[in-house]
Parts: sequence; C-alpha cells; structure tokens
Amino acid sequence: KTVSADGISLTSANNAGKAVYGYQLASTTATGDVGTITQRGITVTAATDTKTYDATTSSTGAPTITTGSLASGDSATFSQTFDNKNVGTAKTLTAAGVVSDGNSGNNYAVTFVADNTGVVNQLALAGTITANNKVYDGNNSATIASRNLSGVIGLDDVTYIGGTATFANKNAATGKTVTGTGLGLS
Repeated sequence: KTVSADGISLTSANNAGKAVYGYQLASTTATGDVGTITQRGITVTAATDTKTYDATTSSTGAPTITTGSLASGDSATFSQTFDNKNVGTAKTLTAAGVVSDGNSGNNYAVTFVADNTGVVNQLALAGTITANNKVYDGNNSATIASRNLSGVIGLDDVTYIGGTATFANKNAATGKTVTGTGLGLS
C-alpha cells in the first residue's frame, strides 16, 4: 500500500523541540510503498431457532458478530438457514452474509460458525372424513367414503390413510356425525 505523510518537520536530538539549523526539508510531504493494511477479523455465529415445518429451510434467527466488530461506518447483512427442511432436533443452522465496507467486503476476514441446536416441529394438519350412506342395520359402524386434508404445503404429497369410522349412534337420520379413529398420514 502507498503510504503518505503530511506536515513533516525536522528536529534534532541535541536540540530537542528546536529547529535544526543548517538543514531544510525539500517537502513537508512524503510517500512510500511500505504499508500494509490487514483484513479485520470477525466471527459471525448462527442463532438457535425453532420453527414449525413449512417446506423450506428458511430461518427467522439472526446471526450475530460474536468476535470482533465492524469498523465505524461499515454495515453488514447476515442471515441463516436450516441445513434441510425436515422435522427434527439438533438441526444445523448455517450463517451467511456480506459486509458493506466500500471494498466489496474485502476489508474483513469473516468466519461463519454454525449452530446445531435448531428444531423443526411437525405441522398439524386438519382432516375430515365422510361416510357412505347405509340402511339401518342395528349398529353404528360406518364405511369411510372420502378423506380430505387441509394445510398440506406446496407440492408435498400427504394422504390420510387407515382407520375406522362410526356414526354418532345406530338410529336412522340424516346429517349424522361420523367419527374416525386410527387414522394416519402417509
């Protein structure tokens, strides 16, 4: 790096603080190619985050600078993501981002540290069933005619399977409530 100096003057060890007689500077400025500016080191650590399954790896957690700091006037934008979208505990959260320093972030040596305490919880789905109509037969058993789920995200392929159904009672009537048990997801 080129180094520049202004306001240079002469002084003498024999005449501390006094002008040096017999000598004169050709210039009060100087330049040279001897300087080095090293990158400023910072460590950015992902934050723990817990979310409900949403079919994405997005995280609302905000990584923070845990070692070092930004120089005055510089700013940074950091974010993080889960390592995958699947439900589980001890999920890895990976931090990423950029520093705005007028030098494309090159004034910084950024070390990103992952967090392994993320949690993705199961998403609760709402389901309904309908039963086939039947002729009174002395019991409340029902045959499931259709199964419907609501809340499935995007292109996820989830179906309602298994189980049995019963009418609210064995008596003949219209608009009877049907209850399913042992239903599952696939």
